Amino acid sequence: MSENTEKMEEENQAAEVGEIQEDYAALLEANDKLKEQLLLLAADSENFRKRSAKLVDDASKFAVNSFSKELIDVLENLYLVINNIPAEALETNEILKSVHQGIEMTKNSLLNAFAKHGIKRIFPEAGENFDHNIHEAVANVPEPNFADNTIVSVMRAGYMLHDRLIKPAMVVVAKSV
Repeated sequence: MSENTEKMEEENQAAEVGEIQEDYAALLEANDKLKEQLLLLAADSENFRKRSAKLVDDASKFAVNSFSKELIDVLENLYLVINNIPAEALETNEILKSVHQGIEMTKNSLLNAFAKHGIKRIFPEAGENFDHNIHEAVANVPEPNFADNTIVSVMRAGYMLHDRLIKPAMVVVAKSV
């Protein structure tokens, strides 16, 4: 072979090697992009799985929400009956005393069922600090015996379902005199 032919052949081989190296670099770049896309898809998939699990958990946890709101009214009516029967009448009337005990047992059964399903009654004491997250102020009254922004009285109990407020406690709040 002539020197020219050898030189041309070497140049052709060098060109082919250059093309192969360029192709290899392009493939490495494409591979890196695919790896990045795969990692993003894996992260999205994991986030979707976590969100779905939370939605399912919340759905089962809060499924009793609307039903519990109706039962809350029943429970509050039981409290009203119990609190409005005079103590003297219970001492003198055995029938009324028996009815009172039955209502008390019914109230306690309902409270136990509520507790079993994560429903908690909120009935703040007079003098507790007002918390806008769980209380609803229905009135502000000047009250010298109470500190400012404390609860004077409770108009209606509130309720929580696990960590979610169902009904705020309706309260009267003291204001500065």
